[in-house]
Amino acid sequence: MIQIPHFEIHELVDKETYNSLGEKSVWMLNPKAVDGLVKIRKHFNKPMTVNNWYWGGKLENRGYRSIYSTTGAKFSQHRVGNAWDINIKGISSDMLNDYLVKNYRKFGITTIEDKSFTPTWTHIDFRNTGQKDLLIVKP
Repeated sequence: MIQIPHFEIHELVDKETYNSLGEKSVWMLNPKAVDGLVKIRKHFNKPMTVNNWYWGGKLENRGYRSIYSTTGAKFSQHRVGNAWDINIKGISSDMLNDYLVKNYRKFGITTIEDKSFTPTWTHIDFRNTGQKDLLIVKP
């Protein structure tokens, strides 16, 4: 099975997907988005949280979201394995957002949610925007 450095697959998908597909849940993730996430994790060299439901936490829909999820928009990039909502231990979401906005090319990020909509996390995604500059969205 495909190994993802620094992450277990259950950290990157919702509970329903993991319970249905197990390790094969990796099939639902865009490799480009996974690569970008891993690059960010390696760059900061600190624990990163996407989902923590597996360990009894409340975070479940911050990576891949199945079509059955009622969280977020119908056409969210999370539903096609292109998006992550992240936190990095010891780095505020405000600081992380600012850093990634300035260095998005380094990680392959194409889109970030405006930080006024994500006060306690940073949303990044890797959608095909067809543009050279970073797209900052307001949901």
